Amino acid sequence: MGAIFSRPKPPPPPPPIIDKSQDAEQARLDSERKEKNRQAMARKQRKQRGGVKLLLSDRNDSVLGLGNKTTLG
Repeated sequence: MGAIFSRPKPPPPPPPIIDKSQDAEQARLDSERKEKNRQAMARKQRKQRGGVKLLLSDRNDSVLGLGNKTTLG
């Protein structure tokens, strides 16, 4: 009769190997997310400040443009 009124036992904790692999995966995902954010911010900064750099660059004659290109590519 004791088994009828007793509570079920909780499941055992996961082995530490699984926890370590989950921690490593989480760390990898965090570093990837940080790298993507860093690249997005760099892209945004380049887009905002790119024209200013061209205007303020040290060129002998800025009227001539960037070179002697005759094509658009």
